Amino acid sequence: MSEARPPRVLRGILRLGTFNSDGLAEFAATPQAFLNSLAPLLALPVVGGLILLVRGDLVEALVTVLANLVIVLAPPVAAQAMTRLWRREGLWLRYAVVYNWCQWAMVLALLPTLIVGGVLASAGLPGPAVAQLATLALAGYWMALNWFLARTTLNLSGGRAALFVFAWWLASLLLILVPMLVAGLVAGAPITGLPA
Repeated sequence: MSEARPPRVLRGILRLGTFNSDGLAEFAATPQAFLNSLAPLLALPVVGGLILLVRGDLVEALVTVLANLVIVLAPPVAAQAMTRLWRREGLWLRYAVVYNWCQWAMVLALLPTLIVGGVLASAGLPGPAVAQLATLALAGYWMALNWFLARTTLNLSGGRAALFVFAWWLASLLLILVPMLVAGLVAGAPITGLPA
C-alpha cells in the first residue's frame, strides 16, 4: 500500500468518523505513516510551549510541553501493550496510525454539537445544562469512535473492543496522572488539572 496523501487522509477521517470501515483503506500501516500521524498532534504542544517560552515562562513551557507529549504518546503506548497481550501486535501500527488521525474527527464533531447546543439554548435550556449535554455527547462519540476503531483495525469482537478501549484508556490515564502527581508532590503543590 502506498503512503496516503493528505486529501486521502482527510477522506479517511471523514469516513471513519462516521463509522464507515472503508475509510481504513485511506491509511498506510508504515512507520512513516505513524510519524506523519503524530506530527500534527505533537506540533500543537510544541507551539504552545514556544509561546510560553517567548513570554519568559521557561519552567511552565517545559512542563506544558512534556505533559502534553505524554498525553499524545500514552494512548499508542498503552495500545501497543494491549495488542501484544492479545496477540494482535501485527495490527498495532495500523491501529496507531488510524487512532492518531481520527482524533481530528473530534474537531469535526464539535461543529454539530455546538449547533445543537445553540438550538437548545435558544429554546430555553439553561447554559450549564447545554454545556453538560454537549460534553456528554462528545464523550460518548469519542468512546464509540474508539470502540469502532479498535473493533475494525484489530479485528476484535464488540466485547473485546470495549475491554481494549477501557484498558488502554485506564493505562493512558495512569501514564498521564502518575508523573503529574509525583511532580506535584515534589513541588509541594496540589494538582489542579491537566495541562492545556
